[in-house]
Amino acid sequence: MVISPAADQGGWPSANERGMTLLELLIALSIFAAVASLSGVALAGSLGHLRYQRSAEQLVLDLRRASLRARSSGDETAIQLTPRGYSIEALDIDRAWPQGVTAVWRVRQAGSWQVAAGLTLPPRTIQSPELEVEILRGDDRLSVQIDRVTGRVHAG
Repeated sequence: MVISPAADQGGWPSANERGMTLLELLIALSIFAAVASLSGVALAGSLGHLRYQRSAEQLVLDLRRASLRARSSGDETAIQLTPRGYSIEALDIDRAWPQGVTAVWRVRQAGSWQVAAGLTLPPRTIQSPELEVEILRGDDRLSVQIDRVTGRVHAG
C-alpha cells in the first residue's frame, strides 16, 4: 500500500498534529507547578488572617457569655489571662490564640489604662470594668472593648 499526500487528510496525523514533545510537556508542568505554589502561599496568608479575625469574634462572644453568666447567676465570673490565650472556668472555656497572634488586655483604673493580669466580670453591668483587648498579628490590630456604662462587649 502506498501512502500519497492525499492520504494525509484522510485520517493520518500530519507532522503538526502529532502531539506534544517531552520538553513541551515538562515546560507546561513546571508552569502549572509555579502557579499552584503561588496560589498556595496566597491561600495560607488568607487563612491566617481569617483565623486572626475569627479569634477576635470568638473573644467578643466569650466575653458576652461570661457577662451574661455573671448577671444570671449573681456571681462574679473570673477570666484568667495567659500568654497563649485566656480561660473562663465557669463556662469551661480555654482558648488559645492562633499562631502569630498575641493580645494585650488593659483595664481602666483610676483614670488610666493598666495592663491586666486577670479580669472579673461583676453581676451588675453598671459595675463592669472598662476593658480593652488589643489583638495583634504583625502590623494588624483589632480591638475588643467592654463599655463601662452599658457593659456592652463589641469589636471596633
